[in-house]
Amino acid sequence: MGCGSSRAPVPDERTQQTIDMLKMSAKDLGVMWQKFSKYDKDKSGTIDIDEFYKMIGEKRSLFADSIFELIDLDQNDTLDFGEFIQTCGTFCMFGRPDVRKFCYYIFDKDKNGYIEQDELTALIDLLHVDDLEINCKSALTKFDTNGDGKIDFGEFTVMDINYPMLLYPAYRLQESMMEKTLGGKWWKHKQVTLMGERDKVAKKQDMKLAAENARKEKLRNMEIKRRMGPVNYYLCFWKREQEKAKLIKKEEKRKALKAKEADEKETKKKELLEKREAKRREKNKKKKEKEPKAIKSDKNKRGDRREKRRKKKK
Repeated sequence: MGCGSSRAPVPDERTQQTIDMLKMSAKDLGVMWQKFSKYDKDKSGTIDIDEFYKMIGEKRSLFADSIFELIDLDQNDTLDFGEFIQTCGTFCMFGRPDVRKFCYYIFDKDKNGYIEQDELTALIDLLHVDDLEINCKSALTKFDTNGDGKIDFGEFTVMDINYPMLLYPAYRLQESMMEKTLGGKWWKHKQVTLMGERDKVAKKQDMKLAAENARKEKLRNMEIKRRMGPVNYYLCFWKREQEKAKLIKKEEKRKALKAKEADEKETKKKELLEKREAKRREKNKKKKEKEPKAIKSDKNKRGDRREKRRKKKK
């Protein structure tokens, strides 16, 4: 889709999800389109990754390129408008802990949940083109609280708090992206708003879970009381836990049985669908194998009739 239009192109499904999540207005989308169009010199509907960095006023680096992993960007070194929206809408909505987690994930090369000395050195080298005066070995020794020679995420968090310059380029990249698109104020407001909405949803889920657990506990106590009898229930109160353990074990067995039945049902359903599909393929195969009858067109039939009449006249 070309960039010749003054209006933003119709977003695809994935881009629309980002727009809906951010609650972007038509005006917000128009501002993003103007920023994008300014750097789309050939009006091809895409901008080079280098042009993207020029837009946000940052130098390109291997670390910065990692942000495109967030949206599973095609390896063609260009961004279309949808990918531009997704990149900004994802990275700019990260809170400080999220940026920290992202850095940790990127430089935990073998994804074993730890950053070792060579990975920490690589992190510093990539984030800081100008040498940052930090001794990786001494930092590893200082913040490796359990002495295993590795930095887990908790230790990495403490390191970031004590050495704020360590991840500063990552935070600066985010700030630049915010300022050069819709402005830092707009993005910060969205972060606060969406965080509040997430907290409300989480709180509601916690309340629902607590109510469900309370209901189950009440039913268990009623069943324990029925099994033990009212007198033993109150006099032999220490036996309640034994009965409760039996009930929980029984519930777990019932749950496992239901899960097994559901799996069997799903397996049977799949097998039935596969059989139907096999029958359909067989039917289509037989149809193709049948020789199609030679049907003459009306034009050919008329030609034949004319030829017969000529022969009769002769």
